[in-house]
Amino acid sequence: MPLSDDDLLHILKPDMDKARAHQAELSAEREKHYRAYRAEPYGNERPGWSQTVHPTIFSVVEWMKPGLVEVFTGDFFAFTPVGGQPDPAARKDAQARADRLKRYVRHKLFNQLDGERLVEDFVHDCLVNHYGVMKITQRDDFELSTELLPEMTTEELEDLARRDPTLVDVRGGKAFTRQDPYTGREVSGLRGAKAVRRRTRYKGFHLEVVPPRELCMLPGYPDLENNPFVAHVVRRDLDFVRRQELAGIYRKGSAKALLDKLTDRHALEDVAGEFHTQHDVDGLSPPDAMAQAHADAAAARPRGEVLVWECYTRLDLDGSGLLAPCIVTLCEDVVLRGPEENPYGGPPFEMGFVYKEPHKAVGRPIAAVLDHRQRVLSNLLRNIQDSAALSTYRGYLTTDARARKILASMGPGDVSLVPALNAVQEIVPAPGDPMLVNAFQLTLQEVAKESGVNENMQGLDHDALNKTAAGMQMRLSSGMQRQKLYARRIARAFRRMLARVLDIIRLYPPEDDRDIVGQDVSLSPEDISGSWTVSIDVGVGPQERQQSAHIMDELIQLLLKAGLQLGICEPRGIVKAVKAKYEFMDIDVSEYLLDDERMDLVAQLKGRIEELEGQNQGLARAIGEHARELRKAEQAQDRKGGRRGGMDGGPGSVAGSPGMPSAAVRASARPNPSGPEGPPDPSLLDPRLAAVLNAPEGGRA
Repeated sequence: MPLSDDDLLHILKPDMDKARAHQAELSAEREKHYRAYRAEPYGNERPGWSQTVHPTIFSVVEWMKPGLVEVFTGDFFAFTPVGGQPDPAARKDAQARADRLKRYVRHKLFNQLDGERLVEDFVHDCLVNHYGVMKITQRDDFELSTELLPEMTTEELEDLARRDPTLVDVRGGKAFTRQDPYTGREVSGLRGAKAVRRRTRYKGFHLEVVPPRELCMLPGYPDLENNPFVAHVVRRDLDFVRRQELAGIYRKGSAKALLDKLTDRHALEDVAGEFHTQHDVDGLSPPDAMAQAHADAAAARPRGEVLVWECYTRLDLDGSGLLAPCIVTLCEDVVLRGPEENPYGGPPFEMGFVYKEPHKAVGRPIAAVLDHRQRVLSNLLRNIQDSAALSTYRGYLTTDARARKILASMGPGDVSLVPALNAVQEIVPAPGDPMLVNAFQLTLQEVAKESGVNENMQGLDHDALNKTAAGMQMRLSSGMQRQKLYARRIARAFRRMLARVLDIIRLYPPEDDRDIVGQDVSLSPEDISGSWTVSIDVGVGPQERQQSAHIMDELIQLLLKAGLQLGICEPRGIVKAVKAKYEFMDIDVSEYLLDDERMDLVAQLKGRIEELEGQNQGLARAIGEHARELRKAEQAQDRKGGRRGGMDGGPGSVAGSPGMPSAAVRASARPNPSGPEGPPDPSLLDPRLAAVLNAPEGGRA
């Protein structure tokens, strides 16, 4: 028996209250950490004295952010086929499908979803807050538009609804009846009706950086996968609810039910302080405060905002007694959608951390780690500034009221007239204690130890000229170890995100953009089949990339000088090494180098040319040997004819024909058009050899 709405609310309300209370505690901590990140005053400042707050946390976060963002916006991931293929052709085909799938995912992520902004926002939340949250779902973004329809009968409207999948609803219009001139029967229809159409703006997997205040979960669970209740609580207006209702996503009558309950709406005190702080630090009023100041509650309610709870929980949907993952959407005690089966199998969120302890669902923000250091640095910096101000401006003691008034308004270079010099005494403070500056520098070193961000990484080491390059590289490499660890922690979240993306692509095969014009992107149904592993390449900072490129350049030189001669490599490997070198420097050189298919074609052509050259050389040797044998035969014939001529009555004569040369002598006397070194006259050759020589050039084997 399906659950009623009252039973559903009775089950979910206790979990919603616990998750709201847990989020309220986290929100108070985030509000405090955000003020520290923005270097807001502590409240203990004294008028007339230094009120500077050292931006320790802000500096560390903003120096860690560039390297991490660079890692996850470059070519940082790859898909690898699972299972070894014994056939080289099958392995090559599987890798080609993986590469096509990767190009498709990168195109959707960084071209259609503004991936660079998503990565930067996610990294920022991981650094400033307890965690960063990324939501990975299948999204079908659409917009509703209206269009005036001509006068149409009921049958025509029904036919239009069957043929046009974008038609959502037909609204308005006046009913009419008329007689069909062809059949003579009465037909009914609408005149002046409007069609509501749904136009798709984006369809496919979708990534969204969720503000930490919008993620509610039960405390005490180590991760979201095992948490029995997770909810995405987001502000929506009634217009959004109406549009979702028209599109068939929310239940019919949801907007009206919400409008009736707005008088008893739930307030947002749980995270109100955090929300107001984000505007207050910039000197701005929060939106809800401005709405209350410029409009009364009755005027704001028709478009008023509500809190929509998208709950991911486990319920017994089929009465079997087993809990199954499901999704329920609630707002103001109104069930908008569900319960329905969860296609993702669990909460579609991934959390990222920089400081993470085992067996805890939330991490530790940088502000919590460095809050004490920022307070110490702020106090030391205030003391240094106050000491400098006292040493510069000094002070005076006087017993005369007139002298006090004059001295209070005196500026640098002014000449003041006082009643008597003996009534004024100058206060000469002691010089500033150098220990303050030393303590300030020592505290900065402690901050570098705790955060991993030092002067070498920032390029701000004032004593760099007095250090060797090897020493600076060693210090830089040591500092990069912490950055690598932070990048690996965030990379775990990105690896799970991309695995979810692959699952969504299999669950909802792309239909609208398999072939993208103008892009090197194409996806076929076979590409989304199979199993893939996701690998993340974590490279931190341009220094390490430059060092890797330098090592790869040395390998290329070795392969060119000795590798090819020794036969330990092939040109294909050198091309791959060149590509890898420039990938470290984030330079695409693929259009300047041959791909594998063209290299295979070139290798085949070279092999065919070498084969033909060998055949030609063998044929030339055979012709030369045959020509030498013919010359020997002619010479022997000439000698024999000479002896016979001497016996028969004269040189060059033949028996019975005095004075006539022999046929061999006549043949040897013919001029050779190819010259003395060229091939002999074909008439003197063997008939088969002559046929080879007389054949066209393309037909010779």
